[in-house]
Amino acid sequence: MPSAFCLSVRNCVKKGIQMISKELIPDKIRTWVGPFANKNDYINTGKEIFNLILKYYNLKNANDILDAGCGCGRIAIHLLHFLNKNTKYYGFDICPEHIEWCKKHIESKYNNFKFYHLDIKKEAYNPQGTLELSDTKLPYKDNSFDFIIAHSLFTHMLSNEFEYYISEFKRILRKNGFFYASYYLYNDERKIGIKNNTSCLNFNYKINDCYTFDKNNPEEAIAQIEKNVINVYNKNNFEITIPINYSKWSINKEFSQDFIIARSK
Repeated sequence: MPSAFCLSVRNCVKKGIQMISKELIPDKIRTWVGPFANKNDYINTGKEIFNLILKYYNLKNANDILDAGCGCGRIAIHLLHFLNKNTKYYGFDICPEHIEWCKKHIESKYNNFKFYHLDIKKEAYNPQGTLELSDTKLPYKDNSFDFIIAHSLFTHMLSNEFEYYISEFKRILRKNGFFYASYYLYNDERKIGIKNNTSCLNFNYKINDCYTFDKNNPEEAIAQIEKNVINVYNKNNFEITIPINYSKWSINKEFSQDFIIARSK
């Protein structure tokens, strides 16, 4: 039988979905985030990410949460009636349409949810952006957050972008703050899967110390080299708190991602 906590979580999530479902995200921007088949898949995937995070960290214990690359609220809609009213959620994304939707349909109704358009220029997702990554800081003060979510953020970034965000996460996380991040981690085992064509994506093209499956549009999906990821974590004084969770993306064409949970020392 589900515990009282699990039932409470389910009820909170159900309320959040009901509140937002009448104005569910239009396909034209939802499909930028995925999954792409239908709206129910979109909701279910967000719920899976939410439940995965809760397995290792109770978000109700956080005072301030950042959802980096929040898209059009795939995770946020599962937090609407779960978070305490005193817990503040912040989400940012470089896609203006996503943030516009979140501001209109979430921020306007929930005082503890705030969304920000980070207008960094990125060819695949924000080609008209006015900011360069090298000249930009995330719009948050030092030591601002207890927990950072970065789902499917680094799977669309070259290695220099990844390093920038990790250093910024270190700056804005409080001491002993945690962050969750998902990846396609490239290592010798995954290399075999790619060679044998059992991978969901064949990351055959090396670019900027990472790998892509499409050399003409590399940001469509990026695999970060695992040893580089660990080195960057160590450089920024992050401790990986549980063993790296490896998904099956390289052995059965499953579109799932690896994840790491780390603590700021």
